Amino acid sequence: MKYQEFLVQLRQKKIAPVYFFTGEENFLKREAVAALLKLLIAPEQKDFNYALLYGKDTTANQVLDQAQALPFMGEKRLVVLQEIEKLSDKDKLRDYLADPNPSTCLVLVAGNLDQRARKNEFFQSLTGFEVICFPPFANELRQWVAGKFQQEGKKISAGACELLIEKVGTSLSSLDSEITKILSSVNKQTVIKEEDIENILFRLYEDNAAQLEKHIAGRQLTKALVAVRDLLLEGEKDMVVIGAIAKSWRQLIVAKELQAQGVTPQEIAKKFRIKKFDEQRLLAASLANYGLAELLRKHKKIADADLAIKSGKKDPLLALETLVIGLCRQGS
Repeated sequence: MKYQEFLVQLRQKKIAPVYFFTGEENFLKREAVAALLKLLIAPEQKDFNYALLYGKDTTANQVLDQAQALPFMGEKRLVVLQEIEKLSDKDKLRDYLADPNPSTCLVLVAGNLDQRARKNEFFQSLTGFEVICFPPFANELRQWVAGKFQQEGKKISAGACELLIEKVGTSLSSLDSEITKILSSVNKQTVIKEEDIENILFRLYEDNAAQLEKHIAGRQLTKALVAVRDLLLEGEKDMVVIGAIAKSWRQLIVAKELQAQGVTPQEIAKKFRIKKFDEQRLLAASLANYGLAELLRKHKKIADADLAIKSGKKDPLLALETLVIGLCRQGS
């Protein structure tokens, strides 16, 4: 069955004793497991009635032990086997699959099986349990986005939905992350419009851009790399990101030159019209962490990364990550 059919059955509380999730969209597989867990297992019963296993680390007998066990203080058990293709003795599950325990929901999750693997006799026997998780088509994607808002009692206009997909892209994981941020921003507002998407995504960009600047100033490499990825995931153009880095770096060079002339950080902040205390503290940290010679030397790295992206010589994410590593590391 298709994933959408699975969701319909789930809403109707029609739960099969066995599911076999396949396809290339891993986000939908994770979403399906989370939905089954929420529906079948009360939080206080999770330790007793939920088991998560991995094919490479377990045996068929261990899977059977979990699946054949009776629920404790509940009506159902949920047993999830990830990476079933890595279970070496999977054929031992055949008898159970022919007559599954009705009080257990056994979920078998496969990676993106190629055609050769799908012709395996064991996987062929699972066809009747299969839920196919492929990336949604354009109309299905719009429905999926609208459904995410509907689950939280919100409605997103058609224009806002299109704009969100345009800004963020078609990755379900990225969209889910941004939808979570949007929902946390709208509070009691029930209808999400285009201007809301524009304003919220711009505000999120400003926040992440500020975080990136802060982490580079503090030479916090790991956090700076996360901030770069967040900006790109939010749909921000790579040239805009590198432009923001270049602008703040040029400002820092001027500030360092002023400091060398005896101008205090407070006076420098006033000259640059930096009024917020956090931004003043960021400037002071940058001045303390970087010398003028290093700033001038690394300014060329920014120009080189900019050229590499514009010319197509480097993948934008790789170029930005390499740049951030070079800016944060001392002496590089």
